[in-house]
Amino acid sequence: MVCALCLTLAGCAPSQDSAKQPPACADLTQAALKSQDFSEDIVELSADRAARMLLLEENQYSVLSMFIDASHATPELAAAVTARDQAAADAVEQAMKDYLESILLQYRDYLPLEAPKIEAAQVLRQGRQLVMVVAPDQARAQAAVKALW
Repeated sequence: MVCALCLTLAGCAPSQDSAKQPPACADLTQAALKSQDFSEDIVELSADRAARMLLLEENQYSVLSMFIDASHATPELAAAVTARDQAAADAVEQAMKDYLESILLQYRDYLPLEAPKIEAAQVLRQGRQLVMVVAPDQARAQAAVKALW
């Protein structure tokens, strides 16, 4: 016991802070984007604009990264959010699912050939981080995100 105390005081004991830190939201969106061959130019939105699109409140997230097809010729996008806490993560997850439902309704009328991309999209969650990707190859996008988690 004396040895354990000495090791702890000397800083040699395993730290509770040694738990793996979650990746940056920008890294998650970039991984999803790099995994795809998007048909249109994908542009980054400001966090404020992305939050408005997803109907998020400022107190629900600490970091938000979102890229979309600015032309809206496709529904393709990648978004990652780090929620402030678990309750906020639940709300963000629901907001992302609601957003997918909303754009699915729009694209079914607007460009029905794009609807399968939205239907295949999922909201991925790891702790307080959430990722939503609408992409030509959903499996590849999910694998790229999960590799960072």
